Amino acid sequence: MFTGIVTDVGEVTAVLERSDNLRRFTIACTYDRAGIGWSQPRPGPRDADHINAELHALLETAGISGPIVLMGHSLAGITLRGYAAQYPDNIAGMILVDGGTPLQETHGSPELQAKWQKIPWGKLASAVVLVEMGVPRMMGMCSKAKTADFGVGALQYESQCDPPLSTAIAEITQVHSDGLQTIHTGPFDFPVLIFSQDWSDPNELKGFGSKAITAEGIDQWNQMQEGEKQLSKDSRRIIAKGTDHYVQVERADLLLKEIPPFIQRIRAHAPPGPENGTTITE
Repeated sequence: MFTGIVTDVGEVTAVLERSDNLRRFTIACTYDRAGIGWSQPRPGPRDADHINAELHALLETAGISGPIVLMGHSLAGITLRGYAAQYPDNIAGMILVDGGTPLQETHGSPELQAKWQKIPWGKLASAVVLVEMGVPRMMGMCSKAKTADFGVGALQYESQCDPPLSTAIAEITQVHSDGLQTIHTGPFDFPVLIFSQDWSDPNELKGFGSKAITAEGIDQWNQMQEGEKQLSKDSRRIIAKGTDHYVQVERADLLLKEIPPFIQRIRAHAPPGPENGTTITE
């Protein structure tokens, strides 16, 4: 039995668990990284090596021997590469949902790199104070989500009411270290399925200032997403229409359509199909 391990994407698990097509032949599992959700913080740096060692120990403790299909969103796109390189015998496939790429903050012009690398300490500090004062709850943020789906919405409510800001800060400061640890990972000998946003809301980079830098940032992100196909000779990329970074929330239907046949093909040890190596918008 293949087990899909969903890292950092609780919303995806809430959707996948309702898929009769997926439930018939596999199990979808999710976990909270240390300091997020139900998991207590742990001492030490929050870099890829430490996070992956914790994940591996968790899987062993849970008796999940694999082989597994790893799935991750955003920052997990970097850390999962490290896990696959450290524990290759346990991996049957990988699904990246608008995943980050190693040393992405070093791409583009000097102006763009400065934007990638800037950590908004002032905003983060203010956010910590506001959350502790209960301001998000008073403003009604605990009852607003991008989806009306109860399971997915409940997860979003929780993250907006009590975001793991201290953990986020600890992880943000390790992004460059994550890149150094994972930049030379791959290519892998298992299939890779890539979902990318289509930048339906360019304001997602509103902190980048000028339109020129914003456009460059979008172009660089698209190039890095396209480059993820080099992780395997058996790979394909799907750009999800009408999405920003949270593809799993805005196009859950697309994930439910594409993931089951992807896992079925892995289980059948079937060769890549004619779509191998392609990039489509759907």
